[in-house]
Amino acid sequence: MLLRCTGAKSGKPCDIPLLSKPLDGRWVLVASSGGQKKNPDWYYNLKAHPHCTLLVSHREIPGIAREAEGVERDRAWQAANTQHPGYAAYQQRTQRRIPVMMLDPEE
Repeated sequence: MLLRCTGAKSGKPCDIPLLSKPLDGRWVLVASSGGQKKNPDWYYNLKAHPHCTLLVSHREIPGIAREAEGVERDRAWQAANTQHPGYAAYQQRTQRRIPVMMLDPEE
């Protein structure tokens, strides 16, 4: 899928290819950055400008992104790991807790 968001600093549109997992009518986005020391730029883009669009199978899904916390984060993390087990390995490579973002579709 493709995440279309607005740059945190530039304010310009950005298209970022990502894995995503649908969960309970929302979309799970994992800011793993392959286990690097810092979060990916798109994470900061969504924190600064949460309105974004997912392009999934030639379909545009506008939504609002927010960071998952607590039980919701744990559940989303588990769901994402079933799709891509590499996330657990990425978490072992870094000391930061990998953020999980939820995209709530706009109606």
